Amino acid sequence: MNVLRVSLLLIAAMATACTSTGPQGPAPADDWCRTAITELTDAQRAWYEKEKTGGVDDTWMLTSPEPPATDAAIQAAEQRLGVHFDQQYTQWLHHANGWRNFSGASTFFPLDEIARDSIPAESLRVFLEAAELTPDRVGIDSFDKLLVIGGTRDGKYFLAIEAAPSPETASMPVYEFAYGDVTEHDDFKTFLRTEIDTLKQM
Repeated sequence: MNVLRVSLLLIAAMATACTSTGPQGPAPADDWCRTAITELTDAQRAWYEKEKTGGVDDTWMLTSPEPPATDAAIQAAEQRLGVHFDQQYTQWLHHANGWRNFSGASTFFPLDEIARDSIPAESLRVFLEAAELTPDRVGIDSFDKLLVIGGTRDGKYFLAIEAAPSPETASMPVYEFAYGDVTEHDDFKTFLRTEIDTLKQM
């Protein structure tokens, strides 16, 4: 009996070891979103603590992302705007439908604030004219393809993403407009990586 019992325990232990150390399934495609949110939040906190050590209590910078957008809300926004979002940005919206002061004074707008005739969109048009930025200079066919998805409330910084040709498009370029100039990022994920790295250096 004792031998049988020991044998069964050994078999059970080996089975557990195999299942726990065996190959895991593929990571979810949107794991980068969770990682980015964690890193942004940590960087916010580190910046805040550094400022507080210097006698400045900038509690305003300690913010969290808004609740995720539903598929229905994303589809409704695409229909309202007459565009498709790329898959990266859609994945992000499934984690954060807006984020006030996610990087200093920069804010991601929630879907219901993204509009062709929004104040940020109108302000970007004025900015582009004043800076004499043309579509050719920016590297885009038409400014009509740009959607202002973030920025600062003072209208001096704008974050825009290029509309996707189809919902199956993996990613589209992201543009930062500020101080009369433009910075292009290959995609939304690359933009976030740049923001995180910048915050960590603050």
